[in-house]
Amino acid sequence: MRCLGALMLCTILPWVPAAAETVVLRTADGRFLRAEADYTLRPETFVPGEKETFELVSRGEKQVALKASDGRWLAPHPRDGRTPCLTAAWPEPSRWTTFELAPAGENGFAFRSLAFGGMLVFDPGAKPNAKRDSPQTSTEKSGQSPKPAETIALFCPRPLPSVLQTIVPGVVNRLSDEELAGKQYDKSWRHKTEQSIKVPDPTLKNPLQLKRQHLYAVVEESSVQARLDGKTDVRIPTALYLAGRPEKKQGVILLAVEARLPVRGRVQYKMLNVGSASTNYFATVHLYAVAEVPVRQTKGDVTFSPPVLKRLDLALSDLKLSNDVLHALRGPIERTINGELRRNEARIRGQAGKSLAKALSSKDVKIPLLGYLKLL
Repeated sequence: MRCLGALMLCTILPWVPAAAETVVLRTADGRFLRAEADYTLRPETFVPGEKETFELVSRGEKQVALKASDGRWLAPHPRDGRTPCLTAAWPEPSRWTTFELAPAGENGFAFRSLAFGGMLVFDPGAKPNAKRDSPQTSTEKSGQSPKPAETIALFCPRPLPSVLQTIVPGVVNRLSDEELAGKQYDKSWRHKTEQSIKVPDPTLKNPLQLKRQHLYAVVEESSVQARLDGKTDVRIPTALYLAGRPEKKQGVILLAVEARLPVRGRVQYKMLNVGSASTNYFATVHLYAVAEVPVRQTKGDVTFSPPVLKRLDLALSDLKLSNDVLHALRGPIERTINGELRRNEARIRGQAGKSLAKALSSKDVKIPLLGYLKLL
């Protein structure tokens, strides 16, 4: 049952004119809540867009309403009074859609429903118990501290200045080229696959006895060499500063990074007693990452924590082989290279984090970034 039917019965509170704040709501794993068409809120992405953006409207002292970008309002579901859902796009909020905003830890807040008295449960893995947490049996008091499942991080998103959005990719490109130029990656490995079946092996004592019959064994050997074949191309399609609300001094720099790395090398694939292939190749490695840099401001001083990658996607494209005869083995060769990319994900994460840390600590980036943050 959707919220709409029950919400129509609520009394509309007098409207309190106030400047609304643009905010995003982020879960503990770094995903942002999205306003879905089915009236639910779900954590779907590490980079907020229009559907992840809300208006936080003041309704008096410590009381707020939250409006999605399409005009719908945050509300407790009438089934349990605790699950967050969305109403229709009403022009004004009601008592049902009004909450007491309670601070809870660093950049964390809880939404206490005025209609039911209980706090919204944002963690989908900790859904409220219908009997224990129903509106009729809720005994929560206003002073009770919210639990982790009832807490959501609240930030005001602000785009970084355009000068920084231009400088940062350039610095990362330069650092990546310096780090990778002239370096070759070499890796070899061997994999043995055995196949056997169970066949009848009856005895007088055990007429149903089975034994394992060996069918075959396949030994595969592979080696990959790779090096940078030109300049890296790094773009930053999203560069935001997620500012803590006015009473908070902690924020997050959020960067979405896209990179194209042209590579060349040699790959060898051998299946013992069957055949082998060896060829030079050219390809493009595509990288997409979402990184965050926690920021803390104390007494006019701004400090940065090391970057943390919240998401990393790697893919190979435009594979070209120097030996046309070997295109029949293109599939195994491509799987070999993609498998090696996956096996090196932790190493690539670490390297990407170091490159971003170096970029943010360079004078070209740090000076304008500190100037921007100190003006907030």
